[in-house]
Amino acid sequence: AESRRAAARATRRPWWTDLGLAGTAGVAVTLTLLELWLPAVLLWVGGAVVFALIQRRLARRRGQVVDERALGTRAWRFALAYGVLFVVLQVRPPAAWQPWYALGAGIVAVAAGFWWLRWDDRYQARRLAAGDFDRYDLL
Repeated sequence: AESRRAAARATRRPWWTDLGLAGTAGVAVTLTLLELWLPAVLLWVGGAVVFALIQRRLARRRGQVVDERALGTRAWRFALAYGVLFVVLQVRPPAAWQPWYALGAGIVAVAAGFWWLRWDDRYQARRLAAGDFDRYDLL
């Protein structure tokens, strides 16, 4: 059990890449709520590309488990994270609340995104280390 946990820890993504991607999303949410659409889109696309390349370069493992159970757990975790973000983005605060509301929403987006990315990575690492998959479930 201990060696399985060590193997799972060794194959996880570095936490700072997940924080960087979640931070990029949080800043994009903040800019969106401040109605700075073009900088938000450019930042999000640019940040997503940069962190995808970094994660690809620093990959400690190749492949992931893609079976019904893995897709189901990913979907409900994403629904939880997106649900929080959806509620925050639907509120149109009074002008007096800005920029504080936008900053708070960005922090919520960073927290939800980081939580989702880390939880999903942990789940994948544990399943791979435990051998809890069929050979045709790997992608």
